[in-house]
Amino acid sequence: MAIAAIVSLMLGSRAWSGARRALSRSFALFESAVFVWCLFSVIEWALPDPRDQYEALRLQFYGICLMPGACLLFARSLASHRIRARSVILCMFPSLLFALAIATNGAHRAFWLEERVGPHWVEPPYGWAYWIFIAYGYSMVVVTIAIIAAAARRAKGVYARWLWLILGFFLLPFSANVIYIAAISGKSGYDLTPIAFAVSGLLMAYIMKRFDVFDPLPYAKSVILESIDTPMLVVDAEDYVVGANDEAKRAFAPLGAPEGKPFSSFVPSPGPPLRDRETMRWSMGGVDYLITCYVIQRDRADWQGRLILFRDISELTRANRELEEARARAEAASASKSGFAAVVSHELRNPLGAIIGLADLDLRSGPPPALRDDLEAILSSGNILL
Repeated sequence: MAIAAIVSLMLGSRAWSGARRALSRSFALFESAVFVWCLFSVIEWALPDPRDQYEALRLQFYGICLMPGACLLFARSLASHRIRARSVILCMFPSLLFALAIATNGAHRAFWLEERVGPHWVEPPYGWAYWIFIAYGYSMVVVTIAIIAAAARRAKGVYARWLWLILGFFLLPFSANVIYIAAISGKSGYDLTPIAFAVSGLLMAYIMKRFDVFDPLPYAKSVILESIDTPMLVVDAEDYVVGANDEAKRAFAPLGAPEGKPFSSFVPSPGPPLRDRETMRWSMGGVDYLITCYVIQRDRADWQGRLILFRDISELTRANRELEEARARAEAASASKSGFAAVVSHELRNPLGAIIGLADLDLRSGPPPALRDDLEAILSSGNILL
């Protein structure tokens, strides 16, 4: 139990500073509840007085009351549901009611019928409020498991693998607690659930290290990424989307949440996947994008993916189109002008040739000097025009 308390404290501290704030904060709240449960379980076992043990048991249940709402918030954020203040209140309000019932149990005895722990740390006889809490807690855990399982079934690639591992993280202690409530509770106070939390905590530590579920940098990366007004997708080696910034989620909103879906479902490509620094043009919803691919190679050689940037080039495309149209109009006008000049030239040459010929004949016949000057002027001008 002490190991479970230490592991949960470390996991909660690590998760709290994660860049995916809704996901990391809800998980940190869940691990904080586990820490309270495990810590006061150890204290309960160390205390000799049954009444002191009862007080430690009450403190345990304050942490236990927070767990159903916290794990539901975690599952919803994991499935890309937006977590608002109303969602937090709805998820945590029943937990606060049960915590209030535990705090005032001496007045109504609805949670425990006695205020002392029995021999071998056996919990006091349960009241009706306890069984309502158990039903509520189990139903929330079942909903959590269903949400994560549904997200894992929809996802592919690396994203799917770590979702299935997180599902195992919740299933292990849940199964241990079901065994305790069904077979051990009332006979012995030796609850296997904290031990199961220690084992599942080690599994979660592996998940956090292997897949970077929670980024250790609290604000820097998220602020930088979300301040970029260019849609960005992170694609794993199997061509499945494992991350997207807010701009990408807004751009692809008609297609649904990007995480866990094949990249080809967003950008169909007839050829092989884009290579490093390769670009292509693509349009969606009247917006023209220039897609640029950057290959990501982590320090660990077992993970490789691609960063896909979508730069909006609609204005550039529109300007190029208008430039092409203007050039086409200019070329058409130039061709029209050339055609007009050719027609005019043709129409002038025919009568002008006759005029020049007649003027030349008149000059050869020896005209008077005054007429000769006029005929020479006509002949010179006509030759210039021709």
